[in-house]
Amino acid sequence: MRKLLILSNLSLDTATTAFTTKPPNPTIVEEGKSITLEWTYTLDGTVVIAQFYIITRGGSILIGKAIGTGNISVEPDYQGRFSGQVTNTKAELTTVGMQRSELLTCRLVLTPTISGTLSHDVDIIVQYSSSITGLSGETAVIEGGNVTLECRAVGNPKPNITWTRLPDNSDVAMPLTNITEQDAGMCYSCPLTQSCTLPLTNISRHDAGMFRCTADNGVGRPATRDVLLVVQYPPEVNGIGQNATVSGGGEYTFSCPVDGNPVPSITWYSETGAYSGKQLKTGQSGCYICVARNIHGISDNITQCLIISKFNLPCCRSKCNAVEP
Repeated sequence: MRKLLILSNLSLDTATTAFTTKPPNPTIVEEGKSITLEWTYTLDGTVVIAQFYIITRGGSILIGKAIGTGNISVEPDYQGRFSGQVTNTKAELTTVGMQRSELLTCRLVLTPTISGTLSHDVDIIVQYSSSITGLSGETAVIEGGNVTLECRAVGNPKPNITWTRLPDNSDVAMPLTNITEQDAGMCYSCPLTQSCTLPLTNISRHDAGMFRCTADNGVGRPATRDVLLVVQYPPEVNGIGQNATVSGGGEYTFSCPVDGNPVPSITWYSETGAYSGKQLKTGQSGCYICVARNIHGISDNITQCLIISKFNLPCCRSKCNAVEP
């Protein structure tokens, strides 16, 4: 009976080889930062060997190992990128400066002296900040036409892409379309519900200006780039001509009150010929007609006349009437 009691007590003191905690799976790390994976466990005995692997489609690659407890011996190809240590209750593996190209699955395999083997895989997902990879260039559209501004971005997690209008940075109240994953989840195009492509219809000259694309996924700083929208339209008269009277020997400068985009060229016509320029300075009496042209059309004619007075101006009416011509 005494021997049976002793054997029973020994069996109660024997530990089971099992994990007590494991790293989160997947484990998230920001690009450029380091992370330590930690496993805790109980062992039936003590550590004989602990091995760390990278799991690939073709199998597994040894990162390093510890015979017994202590620091792991890292394989030459991974020195400087990994480090770790093992005790009889905990194993740690540290990865240094993770990059977005490193989509890792790491495995711990631990064998104790008496019984049982521990094995556990952890996927490491590297998050990185948004960057804009494609953007519409400076866009010119004829007034009344339609245009679509497109913005493409990458990031992990997927960035939220929004359009705002400068300089007030107000949201653009337009139908915006969604982004879908391509290229292993890291490249985005724009078919149907979020702000990525911005369709603008029936454009007016008041829509011209700078539009900003912002891509933000909560990692690092948002990425921004700007697009200039240029609205072109034919020349239009935006004022009235002004007749003028000057004293003999005087001159007057006429302006042509028109607007257009591209900036129109202006031609002046008179009985003496044709002249080019935004303004016309003359001291000859007569009427002058200005016409504005750009690639989209021609303005209406504007006629302005210059009268050369026989009197020296200015003077009051009574005195002027008394002056001999």
